[in-house]
Amino acid sequence: MVSRPLRALCAFAAVSLFLGGVAGLVVAPGALYTIVLLAAALLAMPAMFGGKKPQEHDLAHIDEHLHRFRSAMFLCFAAAMVVYAFVISARRAASEALLQQLASLGVSLWVVGFVLLFFAMYYRAQRRLATGNGSESTYNPPR
Repeated sequence: MVSRPLRALCAFAAVSLFLGGVAGLVVAPGALYTIVLLAAALLAMPAMFGGKKPQEHDLAHIDEHLHRFRSAMFLCFAAAMVVYAFVISARRAASEALLQQLASLGVSLWVVGFVLLFFAMYYRAQRRLATGNGSESTYNPPR
């Protein structure tokens, strides 16, 4: 188990490296910045998975977060699909600038959905660890 201050330091360094790598890719595209992004991903691992194993009494909290992130993820993907459908159907009816902005919004929603996917996978893994048997046969999502 990694100590809490070290996990916080790894998380801060990972976020800083990630933002620096993305900014570097935007300003001066090059393969060198992918190394910075890889370092950010490696530092994110102890920050996310270095804590203690979740216990049975954490299941309600984990289920709540799993449901929240999964619902937000599906909502982002659905909104992106609606925006894409509008862009495709309104190619001749709307201006090119408006369609470009809407397409960018769709891409942004898609990216947010994929980021939320990682959080949903994290809480699903935490749930499996908390149950101890590796199966989710007792999982009943809230309605």
